Amino acid sequence: MPTGTPYNSFILKYPVRVDEFADSVGLTAVPALHLLTHTHTDHINGLSAKSFASTVVCSNDAKEMLLRHEVYGERALKELEIRAENVRTYQHLKIDPRTLDDGTIYYTGARDLLKPLALHTPTRLELSNDNFVTITLFDANHCPGAVMFLIEGPHGAILHTGDFRAEPWFLDSLSKNPFLQRYVAGPPSPTANSESREKPLGEPLTATLEAIHLDTACLLGTDEIATKV
Repeated sequence: MPTGTPYNSFILKYPVRVDEFADSVGLTAVPALHLLTHTHTDHINGLSAKSFASTVVCSNDAKEMLLRHEVYGERALKELEIRAENVRTYQHLKIDPRTLDDGTIYYTGARDLLKPLALHTPTRLELSNDNFVTITLFDANHCPGAVMFLIEGPHGAILHTGDFRAEPWFLDSLSKNPFLQRYVAGPPSPTANSESREKPLGEPLTATLEAIHLDTACLLGTDEIATKV
């Protein structure tokens, strides 16, 4: 979340930090895992620091955009042949092994800090010894590569929305998502088939969320926001 987010951008009860990659004043916990919802400037604070060395979970599109990012001034210097090669802002996050002319591969110094996950694919990740969480990504209906995160673990389930556009069709699709349905209660469904393996929408809750982390920057305004459709 942008700078100034409560709890230093941590998801409470888990050592997981979202959209904040810089050291903060008063930071007492060490993040075991970082999550990146999307690549807008106010959500990647600290990620350009060459000293950053933690794993970041994101979408495939977000990873590609970060690794391709160039500052306009640097690109201009390359085009003027003042720079020998492109300088990409976040290239330090992924360093490939070196291959010599004789085919020898050196892995020293190689790393890939960006861990992309596919949408709607629950993935078990280790925070520390015998401490795991399952993370599922959903499209956030915001910018390319933007996602929301469902974090499930021993301290309960938490939904982190990041920035998203709450259009009616989008909210309806979330309520019908098989990975979120157990957290959603709706009106009774008279056509529900009790023999169906799939939980029908409107059935009582079978699980509850401990919290929803919601960016309310545009939620409390009175202006009508145009639909994307």
